[in-house]
Amino acid sequence: MVTVNTATLQYADAPGGKLDKNAYLKLLLTQLQYQDPTNPLQDKDFIAQLAQFTSLEQMTNMNESLEKYLNYQNKILAVNMAFSVVGKYVAIQTTDDKGNPQYITGKVDSLQIKDGKYQVKVNGQNYDIWSVSMVSNEPIDLESLPSEGNTNTSSEETNTTEIPIN
Repeated sequence: MVTVNTATLQYADAPGGKLDKNAYLKLLLTQLQYQDPTNPLQDKDFIAQLAQFTSLEQMTNMNESLEKYLNYQNKILAVNMAFSVVGKYVAIQTTDDKGNPQYITGKVDSLQIKDGKYQVKVNGQNYDIWSVSMVSNEPIDLESLPSEGNTNTSSEETNTTEIPIN
């Protein structure tokens, strides 16, 4: 078996210092280049290393495809959620000039995508979709919303859906 001093090899292109498929291929080529001519790499060892490289490349490609698929699914989920609030009444949590939390309620008139972010138009103003804290089919009473002094979050409306904010 041939050994290569990997301490002298530089893999600046490998993110996070991990060996990627390019670094693995460079290592294999370096091993072939510096092998002992009197004791060359055996065919079965070479084939095993090529099989490992092929397996690594296939797993890397599959991982990239899965990441693209998940990103696409997340975008579809965000679009579906955003379109589901159009025409409904919402409560939007914002802050006043002093930084105190306050709620704005109203009906969502439209949806806008600006710089890749979804915004709902309520009472003539655009708000980030993630600032929506409650969605309802009927107008929302400000008294039913939580405030600093009011921790009562119960609602008698049966058609109200609370959305957790991350």
